[in-house]
Amino acid sequence: MNNVEWNLPKLEKDEEFMFLIQPCSESAYTKLEESIVDDGCLSPITIWNGIIVDGHKRYDICKIWGIPFNLKQIQASTKADVYYQICSEQLKREDLTREMRKYLIGRSYQAEVKKNANLYVRSNEMKDSKSHPFIPPKAYNKQEISHKIGNTFHIAPGTVFKYETYTKIINSLRDKDLNLAENILSGKIRVSHENMVELNRLPSHEVKSLNQYITENGIAHINYAVIRQSLKWKYTYTEKSESRRRKQESSKLAAIKKMPAYDPEPIYQVFLSPPHLGEVLLTEQGLIQIFQRHLKILKRKHYISLDYLSCR
Repeated sequence: MNNVEWNLPKLEKDEEFMFLIQPCSESAYTKLEESIVDDGCLSPITIWNGIIVDGHKRYDICKIWGIPFNLKQIQASTKADVYYQICSEQLKREDLTREMRKYLIGRSYQAEVKKNANLYVRSNEMKDSKSHPFIPPKAYNKQEISHKIGNTFHIAPGTVFKYETYTKIINSLRDKDLNLAENILSGKIRVSHENMVELNRLPSHEVKSLNQYITENGIAHINYAVIRQSLKWKYTYTEKSESRRRKQESSKLAAIKKMPAYDPEPIYQVFLSPPHLGEVLLTEQGLIQIFQRHLKILKRKHYISLDYLSCR
């Protein structure tokens, strides 16, 4: 290590720029550190307006060991131009994962659309000026841009649109759980395009629960069964149990017969209803028997007090 202290420039890092660069492995980082310590930082660090575009690891190593480095400023007017340049440089790498390549192509398409849109706006603002007479006639023609990106990376225009959808899903998952999005792009977790669409529909707390589940169980492939299994115990199954418990309680309450608020058999029905008469003849003796029978009924129903019956 050199004992001379260098005044290293302080550079900023942008998370969007860093997300476009595939992280290196631990062994590759160790080799890079040994090379910089022994031979110095041979490759310049690319920056844009004081923000690191390429060379984040080299900058960290040089900062730790106090090793000087060179800077390379890129020419870009907007962030969309920077995104496109980063994607173009990263797509030249041979160690890119299949997922990262799809993401970068989709991001290149988005950057190209944004770049053409910005150029179209600037052209309209300066259309009366002779310094900028060119006005792009098809700035928002996405079909033409998809053909351009497809020809560059030797894929069909429809595949470019599919990769753009994949890029949108990854960006959405990154906002919900950064670790899960990074694991998918690095190839540690495999997910099909159809399951990616289903995964994107989950809210943030369920995505985090899914990531915790696959991490604890060492799952390397996410499909619909894994999504359902990971959420069943913590969310879906709890809700079903709660609803099932409520149904059981309501069924128990429904089984208890409520007593009517009125007497379904009033006193006048006791004396006049035919079932009580039976086959008794309406003679004087028969009327006495009917009266005695109904006294017993009234006694049982407590319509007449026991003292009254005893006095009789």
